[in-house]
Amino acid sequence: MHAFIYFKVLKESLRLAPPVVAIQRNNTEDLIVNGVKIPAGSNIELNNYALSRDQRFWDEPETFKPERFKAETNRNPYAYFPFALGPRVCIGQHFAMIEAKVIMSKIFQAFNFSLVPGVELRCINDMTLQPLDKTPLYLTLRKGDN
Repeated sequence: MHAFIYFKVLKESLRLAPPVVAIQRNNTEDLIVNGVKIPAGSNIELNNYALSRDQRFWDEPETFKPERFKAETNRNPYAYFPFALGPRVCIGQHFAMIEAKVIMSKIFQAFNFSLVPGVELRCINDMTLQPLDKTPLYLTLRKGDN
């Protein structure tokens, strides 16, 4: 698998299961959003888990489609923010993405993964999004030039 494919798979995985489900900010000045005034000092929550399932921004939002992250896209840049946005973006974002791509390339070169049939993936939001139960997988060695 080509490295760019890993990047698209990683980005789509982060869209469906962001490490942090929502971020909170306090606005420093009054805001008007869709005709509603939000006074300065309000606590505003941006829920990227819900936004990444919003049909206004994502075609078939519940479907795992890494190809949606091809280079040329007209997607709203605020529809995807697994590491937050702006001046308070996660300082470890670039390192995390590089580390994840390296690990994915090593693992996916050596193994095939498949979910055990009948297993339902359920998650819990406990500061970060995590599996509620263990996630049993079948792991098989790849045949070929390993």
